[in-house]
Amino acid sequence: MFMRLVRMDERVGKDVVRLYCEPETWGYPPWNEAMKCASCGRQYGVPELEERFGKNWREMGLKCECGGELKPFWSPEEVEKEVREVLERGFGLAFYEGEKIVGFTMGVFLKLPEVRERYGEEIAEYFRRRGVAEVFYAMDTAVRYEYRGKGLGTMLVRERQKYVEKVVEGCFGRTKNPVMIRILEKNGFERTGIFDPNYPDREFIAKVKRGGKV
Repeated sequence: MFMRLVRMDERVGKDVVRLYCEPETWGYPPWNEAMKCASCGRQYGVPELEERFGKNWREMGLKCECGGELKPFWSPEEVEKEVREVLERGFGLAFYEGEKIVGFTMGVFLKLPEVRERYGEEIAEYFRRRGVAEVFYAMDTAVRYEYRGKGLGTMLVRERQKYVEKVVEGCFGRTKNPVMIRILEKNGFERTGIFDPNYPDREFIAKVKRGGKV
């Protein structure tokens, strides 16, 4: 398996949007974000869809238990907005095998007032106490489903951090995924015990590089 690592630009960003919106990318536990009901908002993961509708569920017009139409959980328009922000004020990387994108990581640089406004007082105060005024917020890291378990997520985070830590002293993300928590801890992150007020099941995982004030 020969992989090449590419910095995100406009072309790569379009590939990221397509991979992000594929049901398998976020469609397994703990996310289960493959489809959602247009009427009641209930979300469905790939395992539940396969159990209820069979292996060919992607080719069917699906209905929720409430009778509403099931649509992809993530729309290209939603993801394009995030990618645009990354291109304008952030940083991203992607792995390719040939011309096929197989994984990506991306995020944006934020001043502490922006962290406070978006993610709450507690995580902003975590960095303020450590003398960090600007941070990198790691939005998302994902690997194509059939390529998981090969260490690509770990490599993406490691290569991302090489760049990010030349620019800012602080970095954080939020997740409920135990696999990503382990990857981040391998790269020097720590569990903060602080949870996103907008998504209470997602803990902030943070890193302040050596040289930052404690």
